[in-house]
Amino acid sequence: MYQAKISQNMEWRFDNKFLHGIALKNKRNIFNVKDYIADTVIDLAGTRDGTSGGHMGRTVRILGLLVKGMLDRDLYANELRGVDIDLLAEAARLHDVGKISIHDKILLKPDKLTAEEFELMKMHVDFGVMLIEKCRKKTPDNFFWEYARIMIESHHEKWNGTGYPNGLAGKKIPLYGRLMAITDVYDALTTKRPYKKALTMKEALRVIEKTGTAHFDPAIAKIFPEIIMTAGV
Repeated sequence: MYQAKISQNMEWRFDNKFLHGIALKNKRNIFNVKDYIADTVIDLAGTRDGTSGGHMGRTVRILGLLVKGMLDRDLYANELRGVDIDLLAEAARLHDVGKISIHDKILLKPDKLTAEEFELMKMHVDFGVMLIEKCRKKTPDNFFWEYARIMIESHHEKWNGTGYPNGLAGKKIPLYGRLMAITDVYDALTTKRPYKKALTMKEALRVIEKTGTAHFDPAIAKIFPEIIMTAGV
């Protein structure tokens, strides 16, 4: 009887280990699906506005540095503690994915957009959120897609409430959106676009400092230059 119980326990342990191995393999497959979907839509968005993957890749690095710098300085540590920084930074690549819905004559226009064109440009946020919601159904990795959804929906909001799409102000703007806002603007300033030349790091930081609390979270904007200059990005 005792020997039979030992044998049963060994079989149970073997079966459990075998099933655990299958679960890990399935999890890796799910992550591969998520990565494939994300990379595909990112590539599509990059080819549309002429930034390729450069802008998306740089925002990953900048946002990651910013979050780590904030944790080092105990800034919004309670909100950020426990967050998967690498996953959050990777999700940042999707912040402008909705631009695949915008017509080339607007997306690649070398001049300032008209009021009507700007309203059409704003629609990339809603389209991006819709796209992410569809992607979420393909994989249960909800943290990644939720990070992406929040940044897509709120990175054009401004601290003073004049942003879009919801006109949120101050801390009503999700923290991930506030992080993405300053990251996105900095990289846009230092990158050549159809309508502008690239600024140097110092020039871009001066613009951000001048914009100040009208656009960005004051606490984040205060430490941002030091983090950027230290990293040299």
